Amino acid sequence: MNQKFSKVFYRPIVFQEIERAVWPPSWLGHAPFALWLMDALRPQTVVELGSHTGNSFAAFCQGAKLLDYSPSCYAVDTWEGDPHAGSYSEEVFLDVSQYFSKLYGSFSHLLRMTFNEALKNFSDGSIDLLNIDGYHTYEATKENFDSWLPKMSARGVILIHDTNVH
Repeated sequence: MNQKFSKVFYRPIVFQEIERAVWPPSWLGHAPFALWLMDALRPQTVVELGSHTGNSFAAFCQGAKLLDYSPSCYAVDTWEGDPHAGSYSEEVFLDVSQYFSKLYGSFSHLLRMTFNEALKNFSDGSIDLLNIDGYHTYEATKENFDSWLPKMSARGVILIHDTNVH
């Protein structure tokens, strides 16, 4: 294997067992990529817009823990649901909150608010990794992208989930 290619792309972290796999499983197929991205990018600030039961956020946090560093990781959600995810009970938030405080409490933070309300918590240019996984209409996703773009660092990466939902 070409050493330059190997140094950039080969990341053994992707073979780690994913620790959190709860319903719904829609993000689980991307979890190895989340681990890879944490290794390749080493973001100092990670923000996820829309976390539901926390599978994707857990993959980012697990990556940081495996790599033995502590970025600031934020999950932003109302934990009430929406027309695509459906509405859900307080038990979902309680489960997510307990899980993250136990395993990743030193660097993970749950912001229980709307995405627009959370904007004030981040300085322009401060986010290295943004995962947009909120309400899955084009209009809502575009609004999230446009409003959070100024918060991205010069090396920032934006992920947008569910771009092909019908």
